[in-house]
Order: sequence, then structure tokens, then C-alpha cells
Amino acid sequence: MKIAFFLPLKFSRQIRIVPQVGIIDHLICFGHEVTWFIISEEHKKPSEIIIENIRSKVVATPLNGFVYKHSLLKYMAQVFAIFKRLIFIKQYFKKNQFDLIIFRSHVIDGLLGYILAKQYRIPFVFVLRNPLEQEWESYKIDCKRPIIFYYVIAKVKRIIVEWLLKHSNLIIPISKYLEERLLKQDVGTGRFFSLPEAVDVHRFSGQKNMQLVRENFCISSNELFIYVGSLGKSRHLDVLIKAFAILLQKNSKAKLLFVGEGNDKENLVALVKKLGINKSIFFMGQISHNDVPLCIAASDFGICTVPPYDFYKLSSPIKLFEYMAMGKPVLVNFEIPEQKDVVEQSGGGVAVPFNIVGLSSGMEKLIENNDRAKAMGLSGRNWILKNRTFEIMAKKLEERLTLLLYHEWTQKNDCEKRKRIICT
Repeated sequence: MKIAFFLPLKFSRQIRIVPQVGIIDHLICFGHEVTWFIISEEHKKPSEIIIENIRSKVVATPLNGFVYKHSLLKYMAQVFAIFKRLIFIKQYFKKNQFDLIIFRSHVIDGLLGYILAKQYRIPFVFVLRNPLEQEWESYKIDCKRPIIFYYVIAKVKRIIVEWLLKHSNLIIPISKYLEERLLKQDVGTGRFFSLPEAVDVHRFSGQKNMQLVRENFCISSNELFIYVGSLGKSRHLDVLIKAFAILLQKNSKAKLLFVGEGNDKENLVALVKKLGINKSIFFMGQISHNDVPLCIAASDFGICTVPPYDFYKLSSPIKLFEYMAMGKPVLVNFEIPEQKDVVEQSGGGVAVPFNIVGLSSGMEKLIENNDRAKAMGLSGRNWILKNRTFEIMAKKLEERLTLLLYHEWTQKNDCEKRKRIICT
């Protein structure tokens, strides 16, 4: 297969590769060709580039050629850049034949992909990572003061996404629960293949240099919890911090490390100081994706708490699988079905309700028995190796895409036969 993959990624020397993207990139290991189309503010003209740890061919197209201070001129420049990008990609398609197009959530890429798919009569695949309502609902939570401009933008995006879903040859949602939601919403019925998150076990393994992290924060105990991810308001990490404060009353040696940034970080830091536990909770900030395995290796337990908002219940949290791949017992809340299923099937951790008492008791269960915690970590890693590696998920994706191409090929042939019969 020759796959054109449209990604709303901005060029950088080290692009963070989320699992769904990594799984598609892994198709190259099975002999297929994948070409990424990303955007770039650094390149003045379309260029084929090489990015560290990426197997696929990467084509960077300019975002815009000018920088404007006025927002209206800036948006006009970006619209102009979109048309330039379409023209270039069409030229690229003339020189390079593709069997199918995949795009990931971004509406502009989706429209570009749809135009090209129709022109070249090839399948069009939509990789959907979030529910249709998530953008507006999460904005309301984060900002607390809805603005009509953003509401209109979110509404228009949703209309376009629904249209693209109905015109896709295959839809790849992030979880089976999102697939069920889409079926109820009557979009793309019968054309689904859920592709939950997985992990690159070659990156997330081993314990190299983990002591550097502990020394940096003067951590000597073997009771270090880690949370990797967004520190946004919609994550309600104040609940986790208050739960950890209760744990410290029973176990003063416990430590908690936050890795990431977000619009609620200042409030969380202030809460930690207010509770008087700033010597037990550390904020590392944003780090390179390549350094995430190092931080997880240095920890003893992984925390993957997700507030039970309706749109989050359909998710497949990345950090859960990264913790498990490195043999760390995990703490999750059972309101997120994907997390609950994984922990129950693997025996890799503890599932509790998303509230202060529940999270506190869950952390206590993990640290009260060291041997049991290690057994959980081992069980979790073994489950990952059998169920959620890039290789396993890429093989399943390959089978589904092959079936799609075969179906489209037989339909084309049937159509051509009918045309010949009518003509004769």
C-alpha cells in the first residue's frame, strides 16, 4: 500500500508522535509506503524532510510566507496558505501514486483529503481522536466564560466533521466506546474500525539513568507517584492533590511528580503551598517526549486520573499504556471504560472512583504492599506485550485497510463492467 497521511502537525526537529500516528507509521515495517504531509513555519517552499525517529517520508508545506500582527491579516494569510498547500499536494499527487488517503481530525486536512480522494478515486480514511462535542465542551470548562466567536467556530467545525464522517470510506475512532457513540449519532454506520492507543515498547522499557530524576528532586524513597500529561483546568488535578494530602497523613515518605504544562498549573502550585505539602509534590514542567520514559522509569507508580466528563469517557488515555509498558502499577478511575477494562483484564493496577477519598485509598493500596505492587507492574507489562504494542495494532490496521482496498477495487470493477454492458 502507498498511503498519503495528512497530519495537522507543525514541523519541529522532534515531533511528538502519539500512538495512533505511531501505529500508522509502523506500517512501513510490513513493506508499505507512508508519506506524511505536515505544515511548517520554517520552510518557505514545500520540502521533503527527515525527522528523528520517523520511518515515513515527510513532506513539509509552508504555513504562510508572512507574519502579520493584525489577527485578520494573519487569518487571511493562513487561508491563502491553505490554497497553496492544496495546489502543491495536488502537484505531488500527479508525480506520486497513492492507494488511499488518511487524515487525522483536522477539518482543513479533511477537506483537502476529500478533494484529492474524489479526484483520484481512492479511499478516504478519517482517524477520529475526540468526540464531536469535545472541543466546545472542554473550552467551556477551561475558560469559564464562553465567547460567541469560539462557539461559532466550534459549531462550524462540528458541521464539517459530521459531513466528512458521512463521506469517509472508513472511520477509525480512538476507542470502541467512541465508535458506539458515533453509531448512536448516525454517522458513518457500518464503516468503523476502532484503533485504541498502544505503545512503542522499544522506547518505553528499561531503567537507564532513572536515578538522575530522583537526584534532581532529592527523592530517596521508593514511593514516588508520577502523573504525565496536561495540567489543564478540565483535568481537575486539584482532586488528586487533595487526595495525596490525605495519603501523606498516613505515609509522609510518599512523593508525587507532575510532568507537563497547562492553564491550571499556577492554581495547582498555589494549592500545594496552601496545603503545606510543597516538599512532597514536584512540578517538572514540559519535557521532551524522548525524556518521558526516563521520568516514568524513575517512578514507582503511575497515575492516570481522568475526570468523568461525558466526552472523556470515550477516550483511550496514552499515559496509562506508557506506565504499564514500563512495568509500573497504575492508579486509574473506573468511570473511564477503557481504563477500567484494561486494569481488570491485565491486573496491572487499581481502579477507584474519581473523588478525593477514592483516589487517596487507591494510592494507599498501591504502597501498602510492595510485593503485590511489583506483581501488578509485571502483569501490566505482560498484558501490553500481548495486546497493545505498535506492531500488534499496526497488523490489525493493515488487515482492515487491505480489506477496504479490496472492497473498493471490486466495486470499481463491477462499475466498469456495468458501464461496458450498458455501452454494448
